[in-house]
Formats: sequence, C-alpha cells, structure tokens
Amino acid sequence: DLARFILKTKAQALLNLKKLLKHSIICDQFTFRKNDWENYKDLVIKKISEKFERVIIRSSSHKEDTFNKSNAGAFESVLNVHTSDSVKLEKAINKVLDAYANPIETDEVLVQPMLKNIITNGVVMTRCLNTSAPYYVLNYQHSSGSDDITSGKGTDIQTTYILKNVNKFSKKNNFIKKIITAVREIERLVDYDSLDIEFAITSKGDIYIFQVRPISSNRSSTLFDDNSIFSKIKIEQKNFVNLNDNLHDAKINNLYGVMPDWNPAEILGIRPNRLA
Repeated sequence: DLARFILKTKAQALLNLKKLLKHSIICDQFTFRKNDWENYKDLVIKKISEKFERVIIRSSSHKEDTFNKSNAGAFESVLNVHTSDSVKLEKAINKVLDAYANPIETDEVLVQPMLKNIITNGVVMTRCLNTSAPYYVLNYQHSSGSDDITSGKGTDIQTTYILKNVNKFSKKNNFIKKIITAVREIERLVDYDSLDIEFAITSKGDIYIFQVRPISSNRSSTLFDDNSIFSKIKIEQKNFVNLNDNLHDAKINNLYGVMPDWNPAEILGIRPNRLA
C-alpha cells in the first residue's frame, strides 16, 4: 500500500521521494497537467522559462509505470530544450503530449533541468526481471549521456549481478557500492523490493535518480523465497573453496565448465548437414 501511494505517476514518485533521500539526489521539477497546457499555455511556458535554462521534457502519463504494466518506451522525452526559445519549448511539450494514447485531462508533463557533468548512467533492477531472483541487476555505461541505456543507444553497456544480501564490495568498484546503498534506501522508503530505477553519476560522485517504478512482472508465481537462495549459495561457496583446498598441488587451480570436452562427433551427429 505504501509503494502504491508513493509510486503513482513518474512525476509524483520523484516528488514524493525528493525530500526523503540522503544517498541520492532528485532534480528540481515543474509538473503540469494536460488541461493546464490547454488552458494556460503561455503561463506554463513563462513559469518553465523562469525556473530553468535548459531542460528535458518528460512524459508522466497515468498509463506509465503502473504495477501491472510498465509501457516503457511507449512515450516521448525531448532532451536539451533551451527555455529561451519558446517556440521550440512549445513544440517539445506538444511532442510529448501527442505520444499519449487516449490521454485524460489529468495526465502530466514533467519538466526537469538537464543534468551536467554526467560520467556514468544506467538502470538498476532490484530483482531479476524474468525470475524475480534476489539480485540487483545493474546495467550501466561510462559516458556523458543521460539515456544511453533506456534509449538503447549505448555501445559499451556493462551488466553486473549483485546478490541482494551482499555487503562487501571491492574498492575498485566503489561506485557500485554507492549505487546499491542509494537503491537500498529507496527500497526501504517505499517498502517494496521489486523496482526499476534509472540513475546517473556526475563527476563529483553524486548519484541522481531519474525514475523509480515498480517492476510489473508478476511475483506471485515465484517458486522460492530469498533466504533459501542465500542459504544455497552460501553452501555452494563453501563447496567451491573445499574443492580447491583439497588439490594435491597448491599451484594448480581447478577449472569448472559445462561439458568442455564434448566430442565434436557427438555435436555434429552421424548425418551432419553441409554447414556443420
């Protein structure tokens, strides 16, 4: 119930969390409704221009980011809009609103300043998307863009899986520790552990949160509980260490694989086609 209260539209979720976060930052925002734009367009443009210089115009539809369906990628965002150019600003807002299928009067548009000095951007799923397994799935890229991952434009995307009960991180990946600390704070605040969180890190090391939404996959079909996974992994870690410790030659490490010695004849079969 708390999660549903906090995580309403994209804009409302960010506004509700903004003053509560200690380990991450949410940018200032100006939000207006579709009927505000239709009735007070000039006033909306004036207020945006007074508040910001360069902005991103973002969707915040009632159909977006719900607990049942995410509709990710179904809506528009327009980046790098200079508010001094009222014509371009108006076009950008109309472009975002035009992408709303069957909009209602209370559908929103979210306006935020463009974040500067970004060095890393990415998305954290607080559970595996298809299985709900208890891992943080971190997709990120070291670049100055703000939407490399979400737009699909990333060219050097890295993925890291982190078991949810892990508390030790290597020093070389200190930024991952900071991200997970920020994500855990959000999980605690909304009392929900199945989230999709979009973030960026600046050159100062500050973590900015762009979006917090529930993962819409159905967790009721999960066939395990988290503690059983943690317990099983702990047992297998011990088994792995014991297998290596029992080697006769301390200079040799065990190698593990799935049928690495599979006979090529078995792969090809007795009647291989020409390509094989």
